[in-house]
Amino acid sequence: MQYEISIESENGEREITVVEGERNAKTQAIEDAEANPDCCVFVSFFRASDGQVGYLNPDGNHSPTGQSWS
Repeated sequence: MQYEISIESENGEREITVVEGERNAKTQAIEDAEANPDCCVFVSFFRASDGQVGYLNPDGNHSPTGQSWS
């Protein structure tokens, strides 16, 4: 599954990184949150098999609502 890691700053700027796989997404989100403590880091996903979209949250659950990793 493909994941997007979004780093959102307070001034509205957004940086997006696309990664493959849940493990890679978690690792990248943790690294981004540690490197950008003043920003919100979200991990979203799109599952092509059924068109489902949502978020991977820090607790490891996939959900329709997202929680920041930082």
